[in-house]
Amino acid sequence: MRKRNILKTIYLNNKENNILQEKTKGTNQSKYIRDLIKYYEPRKINIEIFDKYRDRLLMFEKELKRMMPYLEKYGIIDKYKYRRIIDELNIIIEDIKLNLHK
Repeated sequence: MRKRNILKTIYLNNKENNILQEKTKGTNQSKYIRDLIKYYEPRKINIEIFDKYRDRLLMFEKELKRMMPYLEKYGIIDKYKYRRIIDELNIIIEDIKLNLHK
């Protein structure tokens, strides 16, 4: 009887399949995937980075909700406020990207 008797079927797109074939040239794809399962360690996530921005993000939500009635009724939006929110969100996103795995 086989040592490994559980069959797993996975679906890949063309790009993923090409990457797998490239990484497994000259070796067994099943062994490669088994090694990924055995030895892969996910990076730790710094949850505190989300706590840092929670209140600010909630304030953005409130500001955007206040803008919605004017947008729906008159089709206008306060471009200055909207641009400020978007700019601040982009700064927050960059900070989260940089500090997420620290």
